[in-house]
This record gives sequence, C-alpha cells and structure tokens, in this order.
Amino acid sequence: MKNLGPMFDLYAFADYSGAAKESGQRKHIVLAVGDGRDVTLVHHTRESLFVALQDLLRDSAGQRILFGVDHSYSFPIGFYEAMTGKTQRSWEDLLEVLGTPTNPREWAAEANRNIAARTGQPTGPFWGAHFKPQVKKPYFAHDEASLPERRLVETRNRRLKPIYQLGGNGAVGLQALYGIPYLAQLRAFCREQGIQLHAWPFDGWELPSDGHVLVEVYPTLYNTEQRTDENDAKACVTTLTDLDQKGNLLACFHPTLTDEERNRAHLEGWVLGID
Repeated sequence: MKNLGPMFDLYAFADYSGAAKESGQRKHIVLAVGDGRDVTLVHHTRESLFVALQDLLRDSAGQRILFGVDHSYSFPIGFYEAMTGKTQRSWEDLLEVLGTPTNPREWAAEANRNIAARTGQPTGPFWGAHFKPQVKKPYFAHDEASLPERRLVETRNRRLKPIYQLGGNGAVGLQALYGIPYLAQLRAFCREQGIQLHAWPFDGWELPSDGHVLVEVYPTLYNTEQRTDENDAKACVTTLTDLDQKGNLLACFHPTLTDEERNRAHLEGWVLGID
C-alpha cells in the first residue's frame, strides 16, 4: 500500500527518560522535531513538553504534523468496566476516569482497591518497584476478572511492557499515568483553539485528509544506534520521515487485524509500526 507523496510536513516525537530515579525521568524528556532535512532536539520536563507541543500545533499554519510520545495511551479492555461497572464506548470514557492523577502512585493504589472490590480479587493489577502497596507482581486472575494483563498490541510485541507495571526495567506504566492526562489536556486545547487533531486509532483507523495526527510510538522499533533518549526520539523522526517520503508510511496505519481485533484496539490503542 503506497500513497502518492508525503502526508506530513513535520514530525515530532518525545522520548521519556529511562533514568532509574523518578526525578531524572521527570526532568529529562527529549522532543525531536524534523521536517525531512533537519532534526532539532530539545530537553523538557513533563510540563514544558506539552506546552511545546501546544505551541507547535498552534503555530504550524499550513503544515501537517505527525507526533507522539513513547508511553501507553490506554489500558487493556476490561479496565474501564472493572473501575466503573459501566461499558466503555470510547477513549474519552477512559480519559475521564483517569482524570488528572498528579500523584499516579496514589491513583493506582486507589484503582487497585476499587478493582479488587469490584472483581473479588485479593488485590488490583498495578504493581512495581517503589510502589509500596504492591512492589512485586501479584497473583491477579486476569482471565477470571475479564481484565487482560496486556493490550492486544503488547501481545504482538512482547517487548512492550503492560501499563500495570509501574516500575522496573523497561516499565512505562508510571509515565503513562502521568502522560495520558497531558494528552487529554492537549486534546482539549486543540478543540478550544479549533486545531484539527486525529488521535489514531481512537478517532478512527482511517486518517482524515488534513489536520495533525497523534500516534503512539515505541522507539525500540526504530533506533539501531546506542539507546539514549536523544537517539530514541531522533530515530522516531528520521524513520517515519523516511517512510513517508518514500510513500510507505500509510501502510503502518493499517496493521493486520481482524474486525474483532480492530474493535478492541480502537479502545486500547495501537503502536505505529507494529503489524
């Protein structure tokens, strides 16, 4: 599947630090922005990153941007139901439940209590290093609770860590609990400013003909050099730019999925580049 030319004018991707300490993770986030010729790298905090993205989307008159960050954007199916007792119908439902967890560990601890009470399990699914309520991976009967441990995309690529793991090597759960509310704020900002934004695949698998596109990325798919925050962010930009300019990017938006799998991933999200 090929398109007739580049779909985007700018490419912007952020890589969250893999630092062991949370203070390092918070302060060392790299945003790479490229236009097919040059790539600029800027270090950010969580707060300044999303201010920069707001500015980029607002000030890009006449340009179309493909952008994203390297953490999960949603939860496995069943999470919303386990938290609320209601049926999830859209990503927006999940964003409302997550709210603005300024302290994600406290939010996860409360979620564990709610899910345990609703599912009859002895504990909830969240766990991880420095998460005092549940440091070690618990026995949680995911099948019995109709709450998978992994999203579908995470079963396609087992290197991806489930959002329920809040700490440890390669874990992105804590960053996701911080980052998803920022994505919700960015989404609201675009609505208020009249900026066209398509969050793929939550807003649909087919891309609109114009407007910016938000995607979830996994830099390990693209970075063949030393694993650093700078190289990870830059690799997302350069690889996806190259695919777009060669007319091969559109195929990445059409992973091989059954109708049932597409319906599931429509709520769970998908990582661009995983088939």
